[in-house]
Amino acid sequence: MRIYFRNAQDAKSRYKAFLIKYPLLNAQIPQYLIASYLGISPEMLSKIRAQKDL
Repeated sequence: MRIYFRNAQDAKSRYKAFLIKYPLLNAQIPQYLIASYLGISPEMLSKIRAQKDL
C-alpha cells in the first residue's frame, strides 16, 4: 500500500496522509526519517512543512 501511495500521490498528499495516520509521530521522529518514509528528501519535507495551506 505504501508503495502505491508513493507512486500515485504527490509529496504534499503523502505528508498529509502521514499526519492523519500518525499525528503524534510528527514531533517525535526526526525529519530525515519521515522524509525517507515518504520517499522524499528532507529539504522537500521542510518546504512542505513551511507552506501555510496544510
